[in-house]
Amino acid sequence: MATMIADGALLLALILMTGFVATRLARTFSLPHSVFLVLIGLICGGGLQYAGIVLPAAVNDSFADIILFILLPPLVFESAYNLDVDQLKHNIVSILALAIIGLIISTGLVGLGLHWAFGFELIPSLVFGALISATDPVAVVALFKEVGAPKRLLTLVEGESLFNDGTAIVLYRVLVAAAASPMLDSSILGAGALSFAIVSFGGIGVGIGLAVMTSGLLSFTRRSAAAQMGITVAASSIGFIVADHFLHVSGIFATLVIGVYLGHRARLEFNKEALHGMHSLWEFLSLCANSLVFLAVGFFVDFSILWKSLALVPATLVFVYGARCAAVPLVLWAAQKVRPSERTSFSFQTILMWGGLRGGLALALVMLLPETFPYKAEFLALTTAVVLSTLLLNALTITQVMAFFDLNRLQGIDQETYSHVLNMIHHPLFASLRRSAEGGVLSPLLVEQFEKKVLQTLDDTSKADTQQNFDYHQLLLFERQLYHQMLENREITKPAYRKLCQDVRRRLDSHKDIHNITIYKSSFLRPETRFVRLLAVTFPAWHRRIRFARLGMDLEILLFLIFGLESGLRHVAPASDVAHVGNKWLEKSRSQLRDLYLHYPMWANGIQNHFMIRVIAAGTHHQLEGLKEAEVISESIYSQAEEALQQAHQLWMRQAKQTFSLHLHHFLMGVRLFRERKQSELESLEQYVSQGYWPAGRTLHREDIHSAAAIVIAEGKVHLAGPFLNKDQTTLELGPRDTLLRIDSTHSSSEWLLIEKNGERYFRSTENMEIIVDFNTETVEVPLEKSQVDPSQLMPVA
Repeated sequence: MATMIADGALLLALILMTGFVATRLARTFSLPHSVFLVLIGLICGGGLQYAGIVLPAAVNDSFADIILFILLPPLVFESAYNLDVDQLKHNIVSILALAIIGLIISTGLVGLGLHWAFGFELIPSLVFGALISATDPVAVVALFKEVGAPKRLLTLVEGESLFNDGTAIVLYRVLVAAAASPMLDSSILGAGALSFAIVSFGGIGVGIGLAVMTSGLLSFTRRSAAAQMGITVAASSIGFIVADHFLHVSGIFATLVIGVYLGHRARLEFNKEALHGMHSLWEFLSLCANSLVFLAVGFFVDFSILWKSLALVPATLVFVYGARCAAVPLVLWAAQKVRPSERTSFSFQTILMWGGLRGGLALALVMLLPETFPYKAEFLALTTAVVLSTLLLNALTITQVMAFFDLNRLQGIDQETYSHVLNMIHHPLFASLRRSAEGGVLSPLLVEQFEKKVLQTLDDTSKADTQQNFDYHQLLLFERQLYHQMLENREITKPAYRKLCQDVRRRLDSHKDIHNITIYKSSFLRPETRFVRLLAVTFPAWHRRIRFARLGMDLEILLFLIFGLESGLRHVAPASDVAHVGNKWLEKSRSQLRDLYLHYPMWANGIQNHFMIRVIAAGTHHQLEGLKEAEVISESIYSQAEEALQQAHQLWMRQAKQTFSLHLHHFLMGVRLFRERKQSELESLEQYVSQGYWPAGRTLHREDIHSAAAIVIAEGKVHLAGPFLNKDQTTLELGPRDTLLRIDSTHSSSEWLLIEKNGERYFRSTENMEIIVDFNTETVEVPLEKSQVDPSQLMPVA
């Protein structure tokens, strides 16, 4: 037993070593890595068969299960994790059409072709059609990334492959079950369709549940990067095996959902070290899995079976290629009708048709067929032929097809960025060389000649009409980079980070007319929805909590938006149009922040305290990490210091949260009407005080101001128009701690509104009075009879 385990471990290590070394050899021979591995496998497998060496039956029998349960989950997770979710959303109709409708069409055409040409039974032929329609474009995707193929094309190929693999396995199992049925009727077809839906959506449901659980575990282990990365490795396999083996739903869809969810939320889920390590970890695991899969694809080719079924191969290849060429244009045409924005060009369609490679999954599925399944030997031979054909023909010629359609070079903004970057990175270097020449270290003539030679060889397409696009993207991408850094350092909350990144994405998508793009608009500047206004009436406490949570979010977003814009503007020429736009955004953001600080001081202080605490916490943690890595302090000192600082930060946070609470007696001390009251009197007055709320956009009249209470503005902003008694102003703005009070005149029938603002008193007749609420405003109503305020002493002097 020990010998068998040792032999197996050695064989695995040798296979992986071959796969790793092959990355360099494949580049030397200008071959895709996956194709090179298949060729090595063919040579090794063919050599063993020629020598008459037969592998143990257990190895052959376990090949399919190893691919399905061990190698496929990490491959699916890695692709899903790195999938561009924004591109996925924009192309979801086309991807689903290719992966579901396209797969069904391909299955039908291939199955009918085999049934018609060779006289095979229909259902077994459809089973072959399903398993051979599972695409595996590893070689094509690697090439796309290397040559800089358009993002949309890459997303279509990767997205189709991920969803296609899931639907192919589900359809394959439904058809295998149908083949085992003694007779085929409408009830069998209906049950098959229902099973297809249950298995597919069941897998998605399992994936959602496990993704949420994984997110919780990542949060729980946030202090350990190794633990977080290990959780993702375990989650990819747990999701697949639990869904597929135990719940009998789609394991691929479960793993796909987990990967997409964690990839989209990576910066929110992982600590700094884990976030940076995820790419290397999963690139390594993907390389291991692909090395094993493609070496095995070549190694397990049975040349004797392939030779016996050689007469069936040409027609089968025609059916498979023909089905692909028919399905892709048809479903993409239908997708365009459903969603016109997803129009796919002829060049993209051609690449999708030719890039539909087959790989290890197709071989695994055919080997999983029961031994008694009709035509299994023929299907194994035909699957091998199709896999080898697509890998050795399509993968090796896809570069020429891309070149024919001019898709093997950067497009659009990527090309503009490439051209500008070449110049941008060279100019500072030559500036440094010129300074060295001025200091006598280098020859000025040689530096000048070398600079001219280098700049002449660059693809200098930095024209004025593309400079603006480049500057605009530079501004926004450096702005977003700062948000990424702040999240990694835990200086910003996750909700604020998400909002800011969404706003950057919105401005990136609207780059065609940069002068008309608006900046983030705070919630206090936007009218409330009907639901929120209804909540204010029915559940005022909940409404207040929600409103101030939004206000706190506004303050945090504006604070970091200003930092982000300042960071982005440092990378843009000061006199450019983009700098003008950026400075306009910056001034509007600062204006909103000033309004918030002025009219919501309680929340402004709290947010600033939170920000400073997070900055100090992140900074001290970073300094400690540096001291530990430099071996200035020991591990034990680091641990104790980290724990002590964490406790201090938690204490500061609790103290900062207290600034968010409205302590009425402290608040009323700053109001002129109550300034002379003792603290004990104000504390006893608290029980009679009520809080009110005026939503932005509301207009108040005389009857809205209670005559029996003094109304003090706690947070927000209102204004009212004159004339004011003995004052020249025609408009008066009111904010926190300003007071409104209705008082009756004892010597006339007129009624006055007393306004106290910044220690001064204003009077206005209540006749035709209108108070306009500019920002959402919270008020404190103090009953006059309890407050010991005598209105008669406040009468205006004519």
